[in-house]
Amino acid sequence: MAFEAAQALAAFIRQENPVCVLTGAGCSTGSGIFDYRDAQGEWKRPQPVLLDDFLNSTTARRRYWARSMLGWPRFAAARPNVAHIGIAQLEQRGLVSSVITQNVDDLHESAGQVNVIALHGSLRTATCIDCATVFDRHILQTQLELNNPRFLGAAVTPDAGGESFYQIDIDETFQVPDCAQCGGVLKPDVVFFGGNLRHDVKANANSAVTNAQSLLVIGSSLMVYSSFRLVKLAHQLGKPIAILGLGVTRGDSLAEHVLRAEVATTFEELMSYLQF
Repeated sequence: MAFEAAQALAAFIRQENPVCVLTGAGCSTGSGIFDYRDAQGEWKRPQPVLLDDFLNSTTARRRYWARSMLGWPRFAAARPNVAHIGIAQLEQRGLVSSVITQNVDDLHESAGQVNVIALHGSLRTATCIDCATVFDRHILQTQLELNNPRFLGAAVTPDAGGESFYQIDIDETFQVPDCAQCGGVLKPDVVFFGGNLRHDVKANANSAVTNAQSLLVIGSSLMVYSSFRLVKLAHQLGKPIAILGLGVTRGDSLAEHVLRAEVATTFEELMSYLQF
């Protein structure tokens, strides 16, 4: 299946370049980062923390930061896989014009991608909502571990975005990181559920789709409207659309090519097929 998908993808890229690439969690699973939905587009785990809950509930912030603390080492150790590297090489050869990503792992940038639009921000930093001071997430990790040693052995499968397959017992003794400048609430620099895209990010994504010859969706279920609307935009503009991934997506009916295959394996075949 991967070889056939790679052949079809190669033909699409050769015929419809420059391609705007839209990536989701399935692009990073090959790097060891967990995805959120199954092949039917259903949640694999509890839904992410809502923005209002994070901002207004101390309990929600404790839950978020506890799970994030446990998941950070794995997240921080992730490296670009063959898909990230392959997309960057396609950009270098002028076949890909830009990457719009739903992911918050910065792996496209680490792979050498130049034109990247991060729809939902990055987990690498957090900002005080009161004084706007920005903090490196690595520094916050040190603070979290020093202040909460008894939670470090919790047996969960967490991720750095504060979610988990399992419940973790958190009480009022868990210390969340506060702003070192003013004591305010720190919010990771990502778009939480219930939050909105920045206007400039939305405009840049629209322009990337508009200015490309086609749109290629990789590893996204498109269940989140911030990404699905870009597929709708491409369809409205008459742009050819291809979708690569294991599961069903919200945009399947709008695409000319729906390739059901694992992303990293397909890119291994694609890079070999294109002799990159």
